[in-house]
Amino acid sequence: MDAVYSLGEATVKQVVETIPDPPTSMSVRRLMHILVEKGQGKGREVSYRPRKAKAEAGQSALQGVLETFFGALSRTPWLPIWSQARRASAQRSARGSWR
Repeated sequence: MDAVYSLGEATVKQVVETIPDPPTSMSVRRLMHILVEKGQGKGREVSYRPRKAKAEAGQSALQGVLETFFGALSRTPWLPIWSQARRASAQRSARGSWR
């Protein structure tokens, strides 16, 4: 999906050309089909694009990992606080200021 996010919309061929040491085109095609079935992408055979913004998809994936490994602890309200802290850190970094 990183290749699709970076291109905005991509064909299987473009995905294969974008990633280092890619699997076969058929493997990428099957993976893209699975992602569409799971609601993570849109497309049919020719071109694929993400259904969610990258940040939203990342937060959802992180929540799934936390739920898998930490169960009820993952439902605590710290995730939005962590996201805000991460954005603030990125803004400071962009300004060149870490104070």
